[in-house]
Formats: sequence, C-alpha cells, structure tokens
Amino acid sequence: MKNKFKGNILALTIHLMFSKRITGPVMMLFYQFFGLSFTRIGILSAIYWLTDALLEIVGGAFSDVYGRKKASMLCSLFGMLTMIIFIFGNTFWHFALANLVYGLSLAIGGGNASSLLYDTLKVLKLESQFKKYRGKIVFPQKLFNGLTLLLLPMLYLHNMRLPFVLGFLFSLVAFLSAAIFFKEPPKTKSEQHKTILPAISSSFTEIISNTRLIVSISLNAIYCGFILLLFEYYQPLIKLSGIPLAAFGYIYAISRIFEAAGGLIVHKFEKYSNIWLLLANGILILITLVGFGLTKSYLLLFFIMLTGLLDGATGVLANSVIHEEAKSKNRTTIASVATATSALIIATSLAFFGLISDHIGVQLMFLLAGIVFMFIITLIFLIVRDSNKEQKKIKLELGQAQGEL
Repeated sequence: MKNKFKGNILALTIHLMFSKRITGPVMMLFYQFFGLSFTRIGILSAIYWLTDALLEIVGGAFSDVYGRKKASMLCSLFGMLTMIIFIFGNTFWHFALANLVYGLSLAIGGGNASSLLYDTLKVLKLESQFKKYRGKIVFPQKLFNGLTLLLLPMLYLHNMRLPFVLGFLFSLVAFLSAAIFFKEPPKTKSEQHKTILPAISSSFTEIISNTRLIVSISLNAIYCGFILLLFEYYQPLIKLSGIPLAAFGYIYAISRIFEAAGGLIVHKFEKYSNIWLLLANGILILITLVGFGLTKSYLLLFFIMLTGLLDGATGVLANSVIHEEAKSKNRTTIASVATATSALIIATSLAFFGLISDHIGVQLMFLLAGIVFMFIITLIFLIVRDSNKEQKKIKLELGQAQGEL
C-alpha cells in the first residue's frame, strides 16, 4: 500500500514546477505599458492578495474535506483562466478581474501542496524529515522556474502577450499532473469532516490553544508580506540602475536559483531552535529592505539574490513549523489561516507602499518599509519574551505549590 504513495513526491515536484505564475519579471512593465500608476498597480496586487486572504481558509477547508487532488486541479484551472484574461485584456478592469481569479487560485492552492507532501510522508513514516523533502521538492521547482524566466523578457520584447500564453500552458501541465498522478492519502474516521464549517471551527480551536502556532503564523505573515514587497517593487529600481530590460530575465532566473538554495539548506540548521532561525531571517529581511533603500547601482543585484535566498528559506521554515505544530488532519486549513494572514498583510502593504511610492519614490519607500518592519518584528519578539517569562513563572509557582502539598 505504501509504495503507491511514493509516486506523490515526484508528481508533486512536477506539479509545482508548472503551477507557479511565471510572468513576474514582466508584470510591472506590462502594467506600465497601459499607463497604470504605482497606486493602481498596487491596487491590482492588493486585489489578488485580498481575495486570497478572504477565501484562503475556505480553500484550505475545501482541501481537508474534499481532498488534496481535487484542490490541486481546481487551483490549476483558475491559473489557466487567469492567463486567458491577461492574454485578451487591455484595461485596468480586465486586469482587476484577472487578479481576482488569480486570488481564487492562490486561495485553493494555499497550503495544499505542503499538506499533500506531509500526509504522504506520514503514510511512508517519514514525516520527521518534512524539512528535507520540502527542500528537495522546492529546489528543482525554483531551478526550473529560474531557467524559464530567462525566456520571458525575450518573449515579451517579441510580443508582450507571449509570457501569458506560456503561463497558460504551464497551468495546463500542472492540472494534468495532478489529475493523472496524484494519489490521495487516506484519512481515519476521526479525521474526516463531511462539510467545510466543522473543519474551519476545529482548526481555529487548535490554533487558539497553541501559542507556538500563533507566533509562527504571525511571523510567517509579516515575513511573507515584506518579502513580496521586495519582489513586487524592485523592477523599477533595476530600471533606475540603468540595467537593460534584456537582463531582467537573467536577474529573476538567478534569484530563483538562490530561492531554491534557500529552501534546500534550511534543514541543515535543525540543531538551532525554530525561533532563533526565524529571528535570523527577520534580521536579514531588514538588511535587504535597507539595502534596497540605499542602493542604486549593480550592488542592487546582491540584495535581489539575498531576497531570493530569504524567500526560499522562509517558505520551508514556516511550512515546517506550522505542520509540526498542527496535530490534527486539518493541517491545510491551519496552514491556510497562516496564508490568509500573510495575504492580508501583503494586500495592505502593497496598496499602502504603492501609494507611498507615487509620492516619495520607490527607494525612499523601501527605507520607510524597513522602519515599519523593524518596529513590528521588535514588538512581536518582546511579546514572545514576556509570554515565555510568564509561562516560566506559572510553572515555578505550580512546582512550589506541589512541593508544599
């Protein structure tokens, strides 16, 4: 029985290689071709992240109730529809619809892939090696994605719609890989929910009762929000640095390779506690935000590569912490709460900082973002420190009371 689930690991690797939206290197240029301001571009980005935030938990519950395979197929279908709208659209409202549909794709896909991997490893009695296998899956995905991105600027220069045609074909391959090769891991009777609402309710109950889950979800949301801000707005900085358009694909490709490396090496640091790894990650994100704010030369490339490394490491680390802490079969719903929180932060930050960019420029915006990020992360870690002190005090008092008895 176990052998038939081994194929999920390879099938999931292929699915993820083709499921990621690959049009990132040209999106800012595509929007600017149609005369959209940074404020409107920020609104478009906010639409899909806000859609994701509002529907992510429902999407996660859909996966827990109806299965990882169906969720993966539906995610890919919405991905294909997104690309079709971009192929034929030419107004702000067309692009708004495309981003809304892409938000639906994100909401359904959310933590589904990680949950399928964890469930598969659990059947194979390998769940303790989740970080390692997650990194192994992420590496070929990011590497392939990076090599693909080399083509996009050339395709865009030939015809600006061609990257979206390629994106449609990728989503089609992702759909077929899930439909044909995914095998649904079994559930016990106690783990099954027949409807979505009970899955959501039990997931929130589990999160509220687990402080480590709350902290992990909060940090994951903040980190993802600011890493996405770096990715969304460094294209104008590259342009200001005098780097030619043809080099954009190479820059994205190399950053994806660093992203793959970040995901691959996380498990090498398992001797350190997750909280220290998350703290180190936060410091590096702060350095990158400040670097973007102060650099306007080829040195910018260093910070772009660091962004890629951080993105890969954050993805694996955050997923690992959440899946390790989630004790029930509702781990996709729980992971979706984390993704929904991230999407809400991303939607807010992209819209807000897009508006700021129109008034003070992209570079000063990154410096302001660095200050905001430092304030939020310091506040979270101070709360965690005080919470740990309070827990130690309670344990000490309980120990003393038991000793007196």
